[in-house]
Amino acid sequence: MSISKIGRFILFLGIFRSISAFKLFLHLPMFGFGIFFLIRTKVIDRNLIASGLLVALVFVSCFYNGLGFGAYLKAFMLVGAIGIAEFVRVQDPARLAKIVANEVLIFCILALAIESVLIALGFGERARALGALVGGPETNTNSLLPRFLGFRGGSAYSAMMLGTLGLLCFAYKYKMQGFIYFAASLLMLSRGPLLAVIAVLVYFLLKSVRMHKTFAFVVCAAVILSPAIVVASIKFLPLETQKYLIEMSTMRYFHWVSFLNFGIQNPFFGVGYDNYKDYYIAYSFTQDALEYGFFTENRLLEAHNMMMDIVGELGFVAAGLWAIQMFIILFLAARGNAKFLPMLLYICVCSAFVSSLSDWCVWVCFGLVLHQHTAWRRSTLERVQSN
Repeated sequence: MSISKIGRFILFLGIFRSISAFKLFLHLPMFGFGIFFLIRTKVIDRNLIASGLLVALVFVSCFYNGLGFGAYLKAFMLVGAIGIAEFVRVQDPARLAKIVANEVLIFCILALAIESVLIALGFGERARALGALVGGPETNTNSLLPRFLGFRGGSAYSAMMLGTLGLLCFAYKYKMQGFIYFAASLLMLSRGPLLAVIAVLVYFLLKSVRMHKTFAFVVCAAVILSPAIVVASIKFLPLETQKYLIEMSTMRYFHWVSFLNFGIQNPFFGVGYDNYKDYYIAYSFTQDALEYGFFTENRLLEAHNMMMDIVGELGFVAAGLWAIQMFIILFLAARGNAKFLPMLLYICVCSAFVSSLSDWCVWVCFGLVLHQHTAWRRSTLERVQSN
């Protein structure tokens, strides 16, 4: 079996890793393959150097904060994530799209059918009040809708995956399959992916006036610069308005402010990769937290924003490296026919509401953008030479 076939199988496993109770055992092969691919090829695209530096800083942060084996294991998964991007970069995306549009779609539909049965039988907390999507209370029992959790242990990540796969289908004219993926993503009733769908629709509507690339750049830049936006909101918005933002965002704004403070207190190495819970318990009793009137010991959640997560856990240097990486990919994605710019836009909007640094969707998108950039450069060079 060729390494290409093995790689596709590992990626396929990664998509469905959360169907099983043994999530870790299905998660590790995917990123383990990424590490193996890097060792085998000994190549990292120069456009991923910022990611390499970020991962190195993750290991330094783990050491500096005295973290245990689990943190280092997660750090190695980030090494594997770069390997996944490298693997996708050298694949034929048209072939990947065909696999996603046919083979993967069948299993997605099957998994959704199984979850439909679970919802009908009342297994788990699979319902959400419609008002919660626009800032209403999660506990409101009015207008409860069935909420699919998906294959990945959380509705937001499942919806993000489905939307990413759908956009890969659209990029290669598998329109019906793309619509099915997007319809499935809406079943997750997750705010970030729903806003991401709206952003993608606006992107395609603006194509007729050739403003689509500008729109994508502005939205993605806003997500990348979200730490600066949070700083400005703290500085210029009155406390009552900030409390209102906490309620409207179902606590997310509080998490963003909290992780910003973690980063300010630990600017160079953060509090450690995935090591926020102990700090959150102590932070809940500080004046900074108590002035908001929220006690968070029972809601020790991640930042729910990729950039804020990096600021708090890894510090401002790491956040700067990731911002550089995101802008590099954004500029590359916008070149030529911008085939994968809608996918990057979708992932960026989702990442404003989930902590997705280690999410494979991000790295697959990076790989697709780098492949397309290489193809664009080659075609441009050929045109120049032919003239």
